[in-house]
Amino acid sequence: MRERIERHGAPGADRLLRWVTVVLALGVGAHGIDHMVVRGMAASPAPVIVGGYIQAGFVLIAMAMVLTRRRRAPEAAAAAGFGSAALFVYAHALPSVWHGYSDSFVSPPHTGVSWYSWVTAVAEIGAGVVAGVAGVRASRNRGATAERPTVVVERTIAAPPEALYELVGEVSGMARWSPETVRCRWLPPATGPAVGARFRGTNRQGRRRWSTTCTVVAAEHGRRFGFEVRLGRRPFSRWLYTFEARGAGCRVAETWTDLRPAWMLPLSWVISGVTDRTGHNRAGMEATLAALALAAERSEAGRA
Repeated sequence: MRERIERHGAPGADRLLRWVTVVLALGVGAHGIDHMVVRGMAASPAPVIVGGYIQAGFVLIAMAMVLTRRRRAPEAAAAAGFGSAALFVYAHALPSVWHGYSDSFVSPPHTGVSWYSWVTAVAEIGAGVVAGVAGVRASRNRGATAERPTVVVERTIAAPPEALYELVGEVSGMARWSPETVRCRWLPPATGPAVGARFRGTNRQGRRRWSTTCTVVAAEHGRRFGFEVRLGRRPFSRWLYTFEARGAGCRVAETWTDLRPAWMLPLSWVISGVTDRTGHNRAGMEATLAALALAAERSEAGRA
């Protein structure tokens, strides 16, 4: 068994994220000058001032995460950007609803509101939206090109490649090998392994159960069988089995590649209850090949 990490990068999206996050922080600072110097602190209700300090803190934290290239920086920037824009629109750009909790520029008394107030307002809203979009874009790119754990487990089994391929390729029997799989069934019109065929798999981890839709991406009899687990058209993991004749037996390799974008990780943890998916899958793959070997070797012994 071995585990490797594929490394890729997305410098364009990360560079844009750094710039727009700094611009957002500058926008927040310019708006702070409007409150503290141009209009004065007394011009706004106390909850708005407190909210502004909290917002500025979140923006600075997001900027620090982006500039130091923290793993969750894109998500932090998206939350700070969209959150700032939404809160600013409510607090300043809309008519007052709760007068004690807004400082509307369009409803009376709009104390001390000037052209500078409007310029900084528009700048901060725009910077917030752009930072949010850049954060989402960077998160998606990082999910598509960032470090991808790839676990490979190998085992030599005393059975021919063709027999092992048929055991693995007939996914309706997958629950016999995989400790996490409850059942699999082909989705019409598919009836067997072929590129493009789809099947539905149901998994279980403790009390949690979930189902996924999988698409076959490799089906070469006696050589390899692979499929992707997809959400819509987007794959979030790839499984591949390869079979290589070794003397009277076969060397079987099972490979799992994590294709999940960063935004999907928390959702995966909630659904499956598994936080260390790499380690969890490695143990499951070892158990899968052990069960496959036991069944295949017993079958070959019965034919002898």
